[in-house]
Amino acid sequence: MPTPHPVAKPAARRTVETLSRTVTPHPAPTPTVTAPRRPVPAAGSPHAAAHHRGGTPGGVARHPLPDIPAGDLLLRPWQANDLPAVHAAYTDPDIRRWHCRTMTDDEARAWLAAWPHRWQRETAAGWAVTDTTG
Repeated sequence: MPTPHPVAKPAARRTVETLSRTVTPHPAPTPTVTAPRRPVPAAGSPHAAAHHRGGTPGGVARHPLPDIPAGDLLLRPWQANDLPAVHAAYTDPDIRRWHCRTMTDDEARAWLAAWPHRWQRETAAGWAVTDTTG
């Protein structure tokens, strides 16, 4: 049985060494000019979340969470009567395959109740997706 050619491994090593010598380093990034930073609001203040996002507090929350029509679908704010759908979704095995959280009815009720406050604090927005065809 013939032995493997002893040059194969060193030749591959030489190729890597040759390539590493011919690679040029990336140029240093160009410095950018930034605007002066605004003072950071106190943690927990109504302005802290907006500051973190870079927005103006009250810029969005002064408007109601909109309904968004999308063909045969309607994205609308969550409502208390969505409780059965939320609970069913969080216990559905196909959804739990990708999202492991579960909810009791009380947890789902609290989750639904929290959405309007998230919009008012400008920390999140969430819509229920509904079918308008019935």
